[in-house]
Amino acid sequence: MESREEPILKSSAKIAGQRLLRATVALYEHYILIEGWGWRGKYEKKIILSEIDHIEWRSESEQMNFWIYLKSGKHFPMLLRGAGLWKYTLNERLKKENALATEEDVARSTAA
Repeated sequence: MESREEPILKSSAKIAGQRLLRATVALYEHYILIEGWGWRGKYEKKIILSEIDHIEWRSESEQMNFWIYLKSGKHFPMLLRGAGLWKYTLNERLKKENALATEEDVARSTAA
């Protein structure tokens, strides 16, 4: 049996462009995992935090209220339960992730 870490935050969601049953979005230390069940079986999409360019949250939207934009240009619109909490928590994780990347870059440049 595979051991998995506990998510920092987990919510039910509807993902734009995907017809998924029981869809969830979970935030882990270094990635986000989108899971659900579709016509072809289990759906999983892992988004590495360092690949995220920015996020958007709209509290007044009844359709999609949360967007994850990747540096590659792809984006993931979703209707996310607790989107305001997600905005705050994910922004904090992204700040830490970027700080870690910056420290690694400095360590590499000084080692050379």
